[in-house]
Amino acid sequence: MHQRARRCLRVNQDFDSVRLSDRTWHIRKALCENSIKEQLKQPGEALESQNAILKDGRSSTVIRLPHGAVLKRYNFKKRLNYIKDFFRLSRGRRSFLNAYHLEIVGLPTARGLGTADVRKGTGA
Repeated sequence: MHQRARRCLRVNQDFDSVRLSDRTWHIRKALCENSIKEQLKQPGEALESQNAILKDGRSSTVIRLPHGAVLKRYNFKKRLNYIKDFFRLSRGRRSFLNAYHLEIVGLPTARGLGTADVRKGTGA
């Protein structure tokens, strides 16, 4: 199941890579609507709007988007993680992969719409 779940990180009939503004989003084709894509073009603006914030913590920020979607941004935690992040997947990709793995196994979980990384030049 682990190997089957890793297919969500590749481009295939269910998943695709889409370039929106300065980020490359890896999205699930069936769930991504045009109105949500417009919000994903400027995630910074959505994160700065105070009326839609669900959680504003030290480790992550979560906001509500239209149509029931939720956007989660992971915040930088420790300097040691900066070095580790060169050799592993980002926190967003790991959580996207884990959610898809739980979905394949049949455990109820929130369906991940997509993930985007700002990191450049890493080994992962």
